[in-house]
Amino acid sequence: MSHSRWIIVLLLSAMLVGCSISIGDSGSWGGGSTSCSSDQLDGYVAYKVIHGTHGGKVFLVIVVDGTGGLHSMHSGSTFEGEFGTLDGRSIAWKCQASDARTGTVTIGGADFQLENGGLFLLSARHGKTWIRQTQADLSPITGTVDLAAVQSVTQDDALTTEFLERLQKPKPTPRDPVLTPAND
Repeated sequence: MSHSRWIIVLLLSAMLVGCSISIGDSGSWGGGSTSCSSDQLDGYVAYKVIHGTHGGKVFLVIVVDGTGGLHSMHSGSTFEGEFGTLDGRSIAWKCQASDARTGTVTIGGADFQLENGGLFLLSARHGKTWIRQTQADLSPITGTVDLAAVQSVTQDDALTTEFLERLQKPKPTPRDPVLTPAND
């Protein structure tokens, strides 16, 4: 083989090897939400389940009770949004993940470390906000990330189970502060 052919073969080999090298984290980031909002004869049910994924694996779940609206987005490893509560408040949230295991989650101005758990339970009823961070193993969740999926990985945590079951029970409809009840 001539000298110029060896050079071409070496260059092509180097290019092929270079294409197969993975530098850094190659997983893709994603997310989404599911919600339930239902007026019933004995009250209403309103909750949201927001999630973040990395490489197809769920690493962040925020379950919110008492929300009326939601805005969320993500850009790379940063997830952020805002919950609109049924009583008219707005609660900002943000997750700045380093590698889907570490990072900072901020909800309503309170900071949490992702390494302490990726499941957050939030109640936004009656003008107050309560947040609980748990260390549930989210890795078994595949497909749709909804309340049933979260329940399937939290069966051993009595407080979380109670919170998730309570979400599905109708609550009394709050009085609208702007409207006056009609005299029927």
